[in-house]
Amino acid sequence: MPTTTRNMATADSPASVEFITQMDSYIQSSEIFKKVLVEALNSALQETLTPLYAEIKSLKSEVSSLRSELSEVKAKANDNEQYSRRNNIRIFGLGEENNENCYDVVLRLCDELNLDVKRNELDRVHRVGRASNMTHSSSNPVHPRPMIIKLTGHQSKLKFMKAKKQLRRNVSIKEDLTRENYELLKYVKTNSLKDVAVYTIDGVIMARAPGHDKPCRIYKKEDLATFKLHKTTPAADD
Repeated sequence: MPTTTRNMATADSPASVEFITQMDSYIQSSEIFKKVLVEALNSALQETLTPLYAEIKSLKSEVSSLRSELSEVKAKANDNEQYSRRNNIRIFGLGEENNENCYDVVLRLCDELNLDVKRNELDRVHRVGRASNMTHSSSNPVHPRPMIIKLTGHQSKLKFMKAKKQLRRNVSIKEDLTRENYELLKYVKTNSLKDVAVYTIDGVIMARAPGHDKPCRIYKKEDLATFKLHKTTPAADD
């Protein structure tokens, strides 16, 4: 509809101007109110969250400290367990028979190796693990179980360890490692540079690079990279 002089006058009337002014004032007041409300909420949240942040930080520090202590306790327990096995060896590949006398089996091996080991040097001898199925033609298991031997002294253990090179190809003598040290030994053997000699002495994993007389002692996986013996750069832990 065309705008008339009457309509224009109505739009510019004092009542309309006052209404527009009030609406503008209300809008401005609303924006101020919103700003004040937001600031008040932020302040309240900050007052609530600040002590929570401090508590979380304290808890994180405590958890980190407890983890460190737990690692130390586990390492100490592993060391103690390994020390308790200091006079133990494991022999792999010795034929197994029904109703065998494990002491006699070990002493026969000593005779083969010309080892001067007496019966009283063998504190305990027994097979470990579940017995395998027997073959049809022999009383020997398809896979003979390893033997664990607890010797009465460290010198008796050294007699066996020094004779390892004289063993038959299918027979081996190894130290009796804890599960943790055994897993570490496997890791080092798998991830060492080519031609790095890996072995154990009294339960400690040793790694010696070619051309070096002094071996490195490996107490944890990271040591392999520290001594630059890792064949690849290990990925960072997540």
